[in-house]
Amino acid sequence: MNNGKLLLHPASTPSELPARRQLAEHLNALGATQAPSPYHPEQLLPGERFLRLVTFMGCSPHIRLEPESPDDDGYCYLTLCGPHPSPLLRHGSNTRPPLCHHCRKPIVNGQHHDFSGALPCPKCGERNTLEQLDWKHNAGAARLFVEIHNIFPGEAIPTPEFLNDMSRLIRGRWDYFFLLQESDG
Repeated sequence: MNNGKLLLHPASTPSELPARRQLAEHLNALGATQAPSPYHPEQLLPGERFLRLVTFMGCSPHIRLEPESPDDDGYCYLTLCGPHPSPLLRHGSNTRPPLCHHCRKPIVNGQHHDFSGALPCPKCGERNTLEQLDWKHNAGAARLFVEIHNIFPGEAIPTPEFLNDMSRLIRGRWDYFFLLQESDG
């Protein structure tokens, strides 16, 4: 089993977010998903257009799009997380210190995983919110996530078309990041 995930999220949080049901319907209409897994209803199976909306790297990637048994979790599936009342930082074993949104220097004070409000940059003093920090696609903060499971970091990326299609549901730019062995807190 691959513990990696590709997560899509709004780059900045609008005041109103769709309910999980609306997000699921939008993904289904795009062809990114289809029916839920026959074994786990919270897991959405990739849809007919999934492989055109997510670009897999390498010359011959092998990806399973359906479970082989009730206890199989090594296939590619999607889950929805949120909406949350405030931005949630998601990070994993691949996460590196973020960059200040102002001076682009790393913030390496060790507190970036657990703070609320703004974190001051030790280089320029600029205060950074979770959403302003540049995590270099290795972590992210948002109130809503689309999780694509069993994708190793860098193995696949969402196409510009997919990100643009997501912006029709929630006005504004969407972004993505990868997690490997997600950390708590």
